[in-house]
Amino acid sequence: MRKTLFLLLLPALLIPASCKKYDEGPYMSFWPKAERIANKWKVAKADLNGADSTNFYRTHILEFTDQGTAIYQIGNRKYFGSWQLNNNGKDFDLDYDSLGRFSYQILRLKDKEFWYRDKRSNFSFQLAPF
Repeated sequence: MRKTLFLLLLPALLIPASCKKYDEGPYMSFWPKAERIANKWKVAKADLNGADSTNFYRTHILEFTDQGTAIYQIGNRKYFGSWQLNNNGKDFDLDYDSLGRFSYQILRLKDKEFWYRDKRSNFSFQLAPF
């Protein structure tokens, strides 16, 4: 009886400890990271050193495909580039043709939430579906 109970509880004990990738969760997801990132996003919140900068980004739209392409739109202007995951899926790197390269630490990655922080500054973004 004890052995059966142990075998039934073992997966429940191991899954949360082994699947949590980001500090802000989730514990696990059945969707691959590329599919969760692939979306058209708006900036729900932007923060620089504790100061709310969201209003500045209200017309900014970010679009990522699961093939690694990226479009950054500010009003009517579009910038084209690519994205990739690094550091075992903990880092999100963007490379735009005319804007340069940016490296972010992923804080939260869910189907409807994508949070990341610039690795060179205290700039953080919380994205929501557009």
